[in-house]
Amino acid sequence: MSLIYCQFFKDILKTAAKENHIVDLLFGKVGTFGSQGLGLFLNSMAIWILVGKEEIKTLWRNLLTFLLMCDSGFIVADFIIACYYELGLAFLIWVLPGMFTIKEIFYLCNILITIALSYERYQILSKK
Repeated sequence: MSLIYCQFFKDILKTAAKENHIVDLLFGKVGTFGSQGLGLFLNSMAIWILVGKEEIKTLWRNLLTFLLMCDSGFIVADFIIACYYELGLAFLIWVLPGMFTIKEIFYLCNILITIALSYERYQILSKK
């Protein structure tokens, strides 16, 4: 009998989750905002590193910088949406429809730039 399918194990997990709200807090709000903050910080550092070096300007580098900026925009839009739903900030209701639209636009840009990056790398490798 597997540990995952054991009803006793499931009951222990449910009881622990009910009694310990720290687990819910860590994997809920803190986990959401922490991962978004970390992602935004790392994207900002990568943009700063890529833009700061002036000796080589390539298409791949420009595409990667734009991808990181689109990803940062996606994270900011998702952060605003999460502030409304997770923290209950009612004044964000007015910008929420726009944030959903902006989030999806940044998501589409991420997909298209990823395809452009892979095509550009393919072109470089096929020439050699």
